[in-house]
Amino acid sequence: MTGVFEMASGAEGVELLQENIALGKPMDQYSPSSTFASVRLLPVLSMLFDLAVTALDVKDAFLLVNQKEYMLAIIPRWIQNLLQDGATHWLLKKCLPVQRYAALRWNERFSSLCAAVGFEPFQVCPTTIRLIDDTRRIFLSVHVDDILLICKPGDVKWFTETAGKSVTMKVDGPRSQCEGSVLYYLKKISLFQEGVLIQPNGAYIPKLISPC
Repeated sequence: MTGVFEMASGAEGVELLQENIALGKPMDQYSPSSTFASVRLLPVLSMLFDLAVTALDVKDAFLLVNQKEYMLAIIPRWIQNLLQDGATHWLLKKCLPVQRYAALRWNERFSSLCAAVGFEPFQVCPTTIRLIDDTRRIFLSVHVDDILLICKPGDVKWFTETAGKSVTMKVDGPRSQCEGSVLYYLKKISLFQEGVLIQPNGAYIPKLISPC
């Protein structure tokens, strides 16, 4: 697949505007995304097996993935004038967030990192992954660069040092069932001794509805 990105200068430097040419394979392939059912499933598993809940956010996930497609970026005119080397395009070596294939390539990368330490996806829901052996019981759900991790508190460190050793992750947790604490993974998840309350994230509500 070949693509060309048009770039322009913005307030903070070079800003990616759009992918304006795509040739070859169809570009309707995206990263698998977590369903609301999986968001509900994992907290239930945490209650059944007395496991803690942790939310992780991968920093600059797409920039960690090498390009598989042949992607060019048009160099802004003002940079061409500064460089004076005759170049009109850059060859992109890493994926960018606005690139249509980027989420898919990141998912392939993260899935391979998890598989290398023994995780396997559920066949009916590839974004829900599990590791069950003699010493650990771990479940996780992946939505692009957001991860919901269900495991014993001590296994969070093991996960970040094995499957997550090559990435930087912001870790919120582990949270136990009886803490009465709140964390965010697609939804607002509140943990109580009596159960789990899952609500829409309040920050998104104004974007979804407007007063009549």
